[in-house]
Amino acid sequence: MKKQINKTNWWIDLILFSGFVLAFLLDLTGLTIHQWGGLFICVLAFYHLLRHWKWVLNILQRFFARGAGSQRVRFLVDLFLFFGFELILLTGLMISSWFNLPLTDYELVRTVHVIASVSSLVLLVGKMALHMRWILSTMRKIFQRFVAQQFPVETSSPFTPAFKPIERREMLRMMGIVGSVSLAAILFGGASTFRSMVSGDSTTENNTAQRSDPQVHTTTQESTQAASTPPASPTSTLSAEPLPTLTPTSTPIASTCIVRCPNSCSFPGRCRRYVDANANNRCDLGECL
Repeated sequence: MKKQINKTNWWIDLILFSGFVLAFLLDLTGLTIHQWGGLFICVLAFYHLLRHWKWVLNILQRFFARGAGSQRVRFLVDLFLFFGFELILLTGLMISSWFNLPLTDYELVRTVHVIASVSSLVLLVGKMALHMRWILSTMRKIFQRFVAQQFPVETSSPFTPAFKPIERREMLRMMGIVGSVSLAAILFGGASTFRSMVSGDSTTENNTAQRSDPQVHTTTQESTQAASTPPASPTSTLSAEPLPTLTPTSTPIASTCIVRCPNSCSFPGRCRRYVDANANNRCDLGECL
């Protein structure tokens, strides 16, 4: 019974890690799969917590007991990872295309979403490092026949264990694979997201600069007109003419435009992020919020 529980937990952990890494590849999956997949990963993580609820209660009861240092570290990692997933879910729903919420600071919410995702992935890699021996031993039991062919052990006694003990080299090799996959997901999968964030910041700065540009342009134009006006001739007769009444004119202020994607693709789009809720044949991510 316990072996079956361990195998089920192993498969759940594999789906969680694979799905979380895949969520970083937004250009590959598309926005729809990214949103539904992210929601599924968060629900599966909550189910994973419920399966280990007895362990959580046990650790809370003897949190400050002697000899429970490693368990405390694992508990704290799981706690921060839980908060990270909750923050990802909350900010993801706020910026999702399902609700189209009129956020006053969309860029801030998206930045928090990205930072929470990267931090949670780093914590997840650390959690896997703490449980790497269990991961490898359970993987051997699941793929027992394949491992027996790849790592044959000649035994003369039936009491000899069927598998070699897990060596540190195997753990380091597996950690290298997990770390490389996670780093690749952050660097390559999140590259377009970071570029979009930078372009969004530059767009906001340009709009802020445009607010003061009309005043500067008006002042420059007035000085240019004053310089180009020919001086009055000294022989001309001075005549009293009414001065024109100056009327204040209001200068339009450019509104702030926040763009979630700098590509502004038209139908059918150049990537799988294309979404058109208002049916204007333009990607909603490239339009102002």
